[in-house]
Amino acid sequence: MVTASDLVSAGTLPAPRFAPYEREALGNLSDADSLYKWHGQMASSCMELISHFEVLLRNSIDSTLAQYFRESDRNIPWFLMNTKLAKDLSPKVNEARVDAARYNFESRDHIVSRLMFGFWANMLSRKHDELWQKTLHNAFPNARRPRNEVMSHIEGVRLFRNRVAHHDSLLGVNIPFEVNRIFTICGWINSDAETWIRSVSRCHAAYSLRPVNPSNTVIVPAKTAWKTYQKTGAYVCQPGRFFRDVSRMAFYSDKAVQASIPEVLDRRDHVPWTENEAQRLDKTGNLDDRRVAKVIREVLKLKDSNGDALYTDGLYQVFILSDISDIVKTKTLNSPVQHTKTGKGSAYVRKQRYCTSGSILHASTTNDIS
Repeated sequence: MVTASDLVSAGTLPAPRFAPYEREALGNLSDADSLYKWHGQMASSCMELISHFEVLLRNSIDSTLAQYFRESDRNIPWFLMNTKLAKDLSPKVNEARVDAARYNFESRDHIVSRLMFGFWANMLSRKHDELWQKTLHNAFPNARRPRNEVMSHIEGVRLFRNRVAHHDSLLGVNIPFEVNRIFTICGWINSDAETWIRSVSRCHAAYSLRPVNPSNTVIVPAKTAWKTYQKTGAYVCQPGRFFRDVSRMAFYSDKAVQASIPEVLDRRDHVPWTENEAQRLDKTGNLDDRRVAKVIREVLKLKDSNGDALYTDGLYQVFILSDISDIVKTKTLNSPVQHTKTGKGSAYVRKQRYCTSGSILHASTTNDIS
């Protein structure tokens, strides 16, 4: 039986393409082959889900705008009317019309079907804020969220979609997290749509069949983050940043992996970092929401050495972690794990890196972490 690694050896499959799977399998070619095969099946399941989601999204936005511009009365598609919106969108619409005409189809529905995902996501951008206030919020009747938050979540799906569609590796992506984000947005559109898309999705089932267990701990650079965790029990970073599906987090600060390795209790992306959002979360009655609200308030109080706010109003991604004093959930080392390499390019963590928590617990230096 021919395997992916056989194709790499023959030069048929590019070695750089296969290399991440071999590294993930710690050099075991049989495991790497299984992982590469699984990845294709996983990506296929994700693309199937994204296709369902994209149709639901564009239909909701399209229907909302058709009603707002009284399309049925005027008998002209809203995107071809003599309006400022239609004129602004005309380059993309014209491209879709030309593409449809190539196949002798130029009906309204054929044009809509050829408008890219980015077209619909862009409808929620800041330049369309007035349109959001007037009508576009009706495309997400269950959201009760501001435009920028809805836009940010859809942008997250777009980035995930691009990774899948361009056949990029998903090894560094928390696939269940991204899939659940799609479910959430569908629920904002229509609760029955969420129920249906959950029922047809194969993503969680495919994910459970992963043949090589991923590293369970992410190590993050923590010049500021380590102090933030000590004071708030949370890790806060920019929205939309991809992470693997991990159960623990470690902090690299002062040239060492710090001694506390907390458990990841919750993860939220594109969270508005405001007192208004904290108040909204407090009112949901959900204990996890209240915990996030508490973190928002605590983090907003943090100051740097100049007395300026460490985190300003905006959108953030937040990991709620077990407390540093929680001897049950937080693993604790006798001392930090020192990084001994020096010189140019020797930094241990730049963005993030992954390992097993066990390798940190038994490491003398960072050279022992795997």
